Amino acid sequence: NDRDVAIVQAKQDGIVERAARRAVGDIVQRGDLLVELRAPEWTAALSEYAVLRSQPDTDLAAASRRRLSMLGTPADAIATVEAGGASPTIFAIRAPIGGAITSLDVRNGMSLAMGAALASINAISPVWLEVSVPQSLAGSLQRGDPVTARIAAFPGEILSGKIEALLPAASASTRTVELRV
Repeated sequence: NDRDVAIVQAKQDGIVERAARRAVGDIVQRGDLLVELRAPEWTAALSEYAVLRSQPDTDLAAASRRRLSMLGTPADAIATVEAGGASPTIFAIRAPIGGAITSLDVRNGMSLAMGAALASINAISPVWLEVSVPQSLAGSLQRGDPVTARIAAFPGEILSGKIEALLPAASASTRTVELRV
């Protein structure tokens, strides 16, 4: 389902301390560890917030807290400081959704620039089938029509779904129209 894709990016410059042992095609659950990184900007901002929280001027502490959010500091790191813990120096970046890893561009020891893509994850439910149907049948099909399919990878199973879209792509050479089920 190309509508449910998460691109995981570095929100600050950093250095990869440890990349989880993952590869393209692996299935991850929401919250699974992708990478642990050292991000000096987050560490400094969290330390500043910890100091300001102990001061009587709550406006400065509130401004510092907003800055942490704007920097993209992980919520669990902020919670650690708010609970009275020390500012973390290593930050866990986790999968924002469950699904299949479709790209993975992070390895131990890498330097990361803010905005660098770390991984791409596609949700695996629902799954789309893109089907070619003869142009002569396309006129009788419409969105919402039920569809059954048999796939060689699952012998004996019948998959069912509904037509989500008749795509505007048609092949002149095969005289087919694409459907998304």
